[in-house]
Amino acid sequence: MIAKRLGAIAVALGVGLLLPGAAQAYVLFVDYGRERPLLLQRDGATRPERRLASGVSGPTIAPGGAALAYTRGATSTVLTLADGRARRIRNPSGGDLQLSADGSRALLEGVDRITFVGGSRRRSLGEATFTEAFSPDGRRVAAFDDDGLRIVATDTGAVSRVRAPADQTFFGVAWTAAGLVLGVAGEPQRVEVLGLDGVRRPLARVNADTFDLGPVSRDGRLVVLSRISESREVAGLATLDVTTGGVRRLRIPARGTLEPVGFCEDASCLYHLNGNHLERFDLVTGASRLVRRDVVFAVAG
Repeated sequence: MIAKRLGAIAVALGVGLLLPGAAQAYVLFVDYGRERPLLLQRDGATRPERRLASGVSGPTIAPGGAALAYTRGATSTVLTLADGRARRIRNPSGGDLQLSADGSRALLEGVDRITFVGGSRRRSLGEATFTEAFSPDGRRVAAFDDDGLRIVATDTGAVSRVRAPADQTFFGVAWTAAGLVLGVAGEPQRVEVLGLDGVRRPLARVNADTFDLGPVSRDGRLVVLSRISESREVAGLATLDVTTGGVRRLRIPARGTLEPVGFCEDASCLYHLNGNHLERFDLVTGASRLVRRDVVFAVAG
C-alpha cells in the first residue's frame, strides 16, 4: 500500500523539473509618481508598458518571461511579449491569476475555488488553498490546504495527496530542480524536498519562527527564503541551494520592508523591493545596486 502510494506521488511529480528554454527576462514595476507600468528588460533598458491600461488589477509575468497578464472586471488578458498577441480569459470573480512558465496555461484564484485554464479547456481544481504553484511544464499544480499537500494533473484532474504528520504543517511550496520543495512548520522549522520517488527528505533547517518560499531561479537551483517578522513583514532574505542544502543570508541594508521580486535570467542576481526602492543584489559580489526609486509594485518573469 505504501509503495503504491509513493509510486502514485512519483508519477504525479513527473519529470522535466528544470524550466524550459527561457524567453527574455523582464521586471514589471509601477512607479509612484506617474502610476505607470514600466518594463525593465534584460539589457537594462526601461520602457513604458502601454498595453497595460489604467484600471487593471493583479498584473503578473509568466516565470519563463514569455507573457504578462492582468485583470479588468470579469476578464483577464494574457499578452505574449514577443509579438503582442492578446488572449482573453473569462474570470467571473475578478481574482488574481498565475501563469505557467510559457504563458499558455493559467490558474484563476476565485473566492472559494481555483480554476485551471489551458487553451479552450477549463477545469476546477477544487477548493481555494493557501498557496498554488505550477510545475515548470505547466502540467501539474501543487497546492496545500488544511489537509496537507495535493498535486493535481491539469490534463486529467487526477489528484495525489501528501499529508503532514499531526505535529507538522506545510506552509510553502516551490518546484525546483531537486523536486517539490516544502516549507514545514514544526520543531525545528525546516525545508524538505519531495523527490521524484515520492519520499520526503530534509533539505535545510531555518532559524526563523516563520518564513516564506520563492521565487525560484530559472535553472531550478535557488529558492528565496523570506524571514517573516511578528508584524507579518519580511525582515530578511536568504537563498537556498537545493542541490547542496546550503542557505546563504543576503546582507542587504534595509530601507524598509524587504520583498523578493525575482532572479536574473542566469541566477547571478536577485531583484527585490527595499521599502519603495527597486534594487538588484549581486549574488557574486554581494553588492546591492539601486535600480529605481519610488516603486510601489514589482514582479519578475
